[in-house]
Amino acid sequence: EITAGDFHTCARKNNGNVYCWGMYGGDAYIQGATQIMRPTLVASNAKMISAGAQHTCMLDNNGLAYCWGGGGVGQLGLAAGQKYWDIRSGPVAAPAGASAPLSFVSIDAGGWSTCAATTSQLYCWGELGAINTSAQWTGAPTLISNFDNSGGSQLAVGFRHACITLYWYTEMNCWGKNDDLQAGVNPANAIYYPNSPEYLVFAQVNDLGATVKRASTDSNFTCADLVNGTVSCFGSNVYGQLGNGRTSLPTATSQSVGNLKPLHGVAVGARHACALDANNAPWCWGWNSKGQTGHLVSPPDTNPVPVDLSHIPVRTFRAVASGQYHSCGIGTDNHIYCWGWNSYAELGIGWVIKNGYFEYAVQALDPQ
Repeated sequence: EITAGDFHTCARKNNGNVYCWGMYGGDAYIQGATQIMRPTLVASNAKMISAGAQHTCMLDNNGLAYCWGGGGVGQLGLAAGQKYWDIRSGPVAAPAGASAPLSFVSIDAGGWSTCAATTSQLYCWGELGAINTSAQWTGAPTLISNFDNSGGSQLAVGFRHACITLYWYTEMNCWGKNDDLQAGVNPANAIYYPNSPEYLVFAQVNDLGATVKRASTDSNFTCADLVNGTVSCFGSNVYGQLGNGRTSLPTATSQSVGNLKPLHGVAVGARHACALDANNAPWCWGWNSKGQTGHLVSPPDTNPVPVDLSHIPVRTFRAVASGQYHSCGIGTDNHIYCWGWNSYAELGIGWVIKNGYFEYAVQALDPQ
């Protein structure tokens, strides 16, 4: 499993070891943040990991949540006392110090929030934990909704919105901010929390209906793997991140990426996204200011383009992840490959290029 934040990347091996690299804390501007040059062991006994903008979270084999990185608005699950410069370099239980911690079945870290589901309830902490209150954030898991999770679900948390895919309905519902239509909801039909009228109530359906296998989201757009083997997106399209062949104003109407091009495993970054084609080769689309779509820096790639794999030995991947200005993937040879910006060691190659980037995939150092 591989996941990317703004300026860091993490991967989980089959044995449960988690390795991370880049700017831990995730924010290049946080005082005291440290660059980790190569994949380095951070945690063990993990069965699921997810990176947000500045932080990363995991579930262990018992379903207990642990988070690390930057936690200035509660996204680590530390109940109190967090500061913007209070960076945790290793896993901290969420909620910290709880006498009876919750056991989760899924978790996802977003920009300033983390959400996790049990078999019957959905919790969030950070900014999304406070969407129905006058508070700005919550530092401990806060109940968002009771729901039937017996059939399983998958979470996708963005900057100030989130979506949940219900496996037994193959349906994706979203809530939170919808200012760029990133929740896929027509404002005319939206229902808002009474205490926070800018936040959509959990959970509202989009026009994809019962066609969704899994979702991915980041700042202001959302994409989904569909049951027909294609990817659709909605939300902001200033940088071509919807992959529909053009730039445009935001839209709540789902857009087919690459005109129904066969794609799966979509991973949404800040302004770009990547996925695998039917042959498991990586393709990306959206903003390409730092080579994050894997080819020569250019204006926005409004259609999917193949990642330049000419400098590495593998042509097929098992998974991809997208950050702010970089992307990474796990090759079918079990090595990690990355492309894009490397000012903060987010490519894991052992050195940095200040304001520099790779417009093609390069091999990261193996975890140690």
